[in-house]
Parts: sequence; C-alpha cells; structure tokens
Amino acid sequence: MGLNWSYKLVRILLVAMIGLSIFLSSLIWAQSSRTSVGNYTDNVTATIKAFDPREVFVPVRLVRHLPDDELLYTNRESIMQKATEELSKLDYDLLKQEPINGIEDYQAFLSRKGTIELMFSDKLLLHYFLSVFDFKLAADNTIMFNRLILDYQHQRVSFLNDEDSSIWTTSYKGSLAGFRDLILDEHTDYFEVESKNNYNDRVFYNITSDIKLKKYSYILETQAYSVFFKFIV
Repeated sequence: MGLNWSYKLVRILLVAMIGLSIFLSSLIWAQSSRTSVGNYTDNVTATIKAFDPREVFVPVRLVRHLPDDELLYTNRESIMQKATEELSKLDYDLLKQEPINGIEDYQAFLSRKGTIELMFSDKLLLHYFLSVFDFKLAADNTIMFNRLILDYQHQRVSFLNDEDSSIWTTSYKGSLAGFRDLILDEHTDYFEVESKNNYNDRVFYNITSDIKLKKYSYILETQAYSVFFKFIV
C-alpha cells in the first residue's frame, strides 16, 4: 500500500516537473522571439535612417564623349556626388521634349561628341531627383529617366529614358568651372571603353583598356563592384 502510494506521488511530481519545464521553455522562446524581432526592427530602422537621399539617388557611372571619338569611363563615387552637386547650382530654362523618331535617333543623340554622360542604376522619377538635389528646374511628375547628358558647347542638360527613348532637354546658365576641374582632375582614373548595343537596342559600354589592381587590395579594401566586371551596362 505504501509502495503504491509513493509510486503515484512520483508520477504526479514527474508530470508536474515536465509541465513546468514546458511552460518555462515556452516563456523563454517567446521572450527571445520578441527581442530578436525588436532588435531587427531597430537595426533596419537605423540603417534606413543612415542613408540620405543625396547619397542614394546619384549617378553610378560617368562617360566622357571626347571630340576624337574616344570614350573614357569612371565609376568613382566622389565624382558622381560632386558632379551632381555642381549641376544643381545652375539656373535652368523650361524642359522641352526632343523630337526623337525611333531608336536610331535616340542612340545618335546619346553618342554625341563633346558631352558628359551620367548613368543611373535604374530609372528615377525626374521630379523627385530634382527636388532631392535642389535643382532650379521644374519637371512633370510622370517623367522618368536613367541617363543625364551634359552638353558644354550648347549649354544644355538632357534627361534620357532608355525604355521609351524619350529625351527632355533644358538650357542652363551659370559657371561649370568647378565641374570641369572635377572631371579633368589628373588623379581620377579613367578606363577606355567602346559603345555597344545589346539585344534590346540598349546602349552599354565595354571596357577596352587594361585594369590594374594592387595585389590583395580587393581583400583589404572596399572596391566598387563594377570594377570587377568587364561589361558595364
């Protein structure tokens, strides 16, 4: 009788301990989950707040179309940032759409000599881009673009959209001495490139000059991702 009673007591205590263990484990998992989600949300919010639009919506590639048909390319981030800031200081006239008849006219406009081409990673809403960098220029809130062409000779800036071959142009007033000094800086490394068309008649640039990197520097330092690609879209 006494043995049977003690056996029942052990079973009851064992079940109670198992139940308590399950309860405590569930509390630990729930608390851990809430903490992880909270930390992740805080980190994401902090990361989003860390990037200013002026750092995000800038060109990622620059091509100089020289008068002798030579094309020089750079993706130096400081150049892109400063070039955009210099352009924002100019005074602009009204935007006007260029009369483009088909892809051939569009590509001919894009390949004009004596111009500076700035390319973006994707299409941008022109109105938003201009407001972010405080351009003295108004634009319809439906115009999209992914290339910017600066024409020194005619003092014009054009915004191009590869997808629909549309071009919007405006004249500017003001000095671009700072921009020229930036582009012609002897410390800026340029790569020779050639213009190509892909299967969808999109223009891209193929690097033709040799690229020299310091041994192991890509392990120790942060390099722009496009340095390691032969084809520059």
